Amino acid sequence: MNARKRQSGMTLVELLVASAILLVAVALASSLMITGVRLTRDGEIRVQESDEARMAMGELAKSVRLAGLGAPNGLYVHSNGKNQLVSPIFGTDGSATAPDEMWVVVPDGNAMREGCPSLGSTAGDPGAATRIASVKLGLPTVICTGTFADGDMLMSSNLRTGALLTASVLDATLGTISFAEVSSGLSTSPTKSSLQVGDLVFRVNVWHYFVDRDANGVPGLYRAKVKTSTGGGGTVTNAKTALAKQPATAALFVDDGAPTLVQQNIEDLQIAYGLDYAGNGDPAGFIWVDGLGSAPQFSAAGLGGTALSNLSALGGAGGLVSSRQDLLGGTTNALRAIRVSVVVRGSGLSQTGSGTPSTATPLAKVENHVQTGANPDGYRRMLASRTFELPNLSPGSL
Repeated sequence: MNARKRQSGMTLVELLVASAILLVAVALASSLMITGVRLTRDGEIRVQESDEARMAMGELAKSVRLAGLGAPNGLYVHSNGKNQLVSPIFGTDGSATAPDEMWVVVPDGNAMREGCPSLGSTAGDPGAATRIASVKLGLPTVICTGTFADGDMLMSSNLRTGALLTASVLDATLGTISFAEVSSGLSTSPTKSSLQVGDLVFRVNVWHYFVDRDANGVPGLYRAKVKTSTGGGGTVTNAKTALAKQPATAALFVDDGAPTLVQQNIEDLQIAYGLDYAGNGDPAGFIWVDGLGSAPQFSAAGLGGTALSNLSALGGAGGLVSSRQDLLGGTTNALRAIRVSVVVRGSGLSQTGSGTPSTATPLAKVENHVQTGANPDGYRRMLASRTFELPNLSPGSL
């Protein structure tokens, strides 16, 4: 009897109860662990999306902040057989169905650094501006021959308007520059506003920003270097296929070579342009438009008396004019700011809290790009927007 009392153990009922409690504890711990892993992954994706948006926005910010240096009142470009005065920043509107595109004339980062100290010198920072000492038969002779090389795209600037010079060839001995537009009349277009003695010459690039998809269907922001059109329009060779990104006959620029991927997973690019037709510099009075056409030309008459309430009707196929009349009856660039929005698409399908694929859809509306009713695809999106002032396009800021 005493031996039986000394025996210890668990009954079957106690064992079942303990096992049930253990299973519940394991299930809870597993659920917490799975949730933690999912939250960690979700956080990593959000950080990645934020980084991708920051990188894309940083590239665009660098270009637009430099754009217009030396040409606040416009840039003369010889394209399609004629001289055109255009804004150093312009873009086409993808309307409600597609991303926007933007073209930016960007000076070399060293443009305002120290050039050569004297005529005939070759010393100077690469890309630094040099002055025109004389002009003979349309060919400028520059003070410094050591700041750029053959083939560079150049701008001649009097700090109000500029002229774009392409296919440049430098004679280091004579100090003269020849270029494709030498017989185009740029030096007298329209009132000797460029390529004159004392004007600055410096290196520039024209960049074309757009969104496309690679062979695997992954979206991204791309940048292509461009050249002036010879009259036949052109096509853009994008990462996936050859797509006509510009009008067939009226393109101001065409892409020159394969584009470079700026940032992967950028699904949409939307740009709004702030126009100061009142000329008072008050952002509250800016007229915001969704595109400036493929080549927004300045109008000699500015708005021509068009009422502000009718500005939306000027968008048309040619784009809204980006100029206004100044106090002297001439034209100045009315573009003062741009609002850039990029949409980052997650690199992988998102999931709900239960682990099933989410029903995420494209963003319903970004600027005038509307995708209401789009089919769910399971990719989460993040929207990043920034507004940039364009001080280089304001003559008063010089």
